[in-house]
Amino acid sequence: MTPADIGSDCSSKDSTRPSPNVREKKKEEMAVAVCLERLLAEKAERVGRKAHLKPLTAGWDRVVGIVAEDVPARYCLTFSGGGVACTAWQEPVHLEVRGRARDLAMLFGGDELAYQYAKQQVSTKGRIGDRLKLEALLRLSG
Repeated sequence: MTPADIGSDCSSKDSTRPSPNVREKKKEEMAVAVCLERLLAEKAERVGRKAHLKPLTAGWDRVVGIVAEDVPARYCLTFSGGGVACTAWQEPVHLEVRGRARDLAMLFGGDELAYQYAKQQVSTKGRIGDRLKLEALLRLSG
């Protein structure tokens, strides 16, 4: 799964087709949401596998909420006990990352140039220490 899959392969959008009806639009939105969820799960797995990230995640018990504004998708990355998992939305969140699904995919996808672009497109709310730690984890996990 790559960030390019969000909004292309996964959503099956085709500019030559007439505007989709409501059912098709919902189907496309759900496909994008599923792709984003898969990408987040892959990122959580990568962070969990990297031994050099264990000192960053140790003792950091946080819920990071991820909200895609253009599709009905809200997920959490739950950091607990030195591990991380992609979970369904849960409140309260300690840190919220909000943006378009495609930008979120670029942010969590692992490509440095895409990350730099996406970082400017999404909004993040939460304590500065939590934001910096999440940024370090995203960049160091590749």
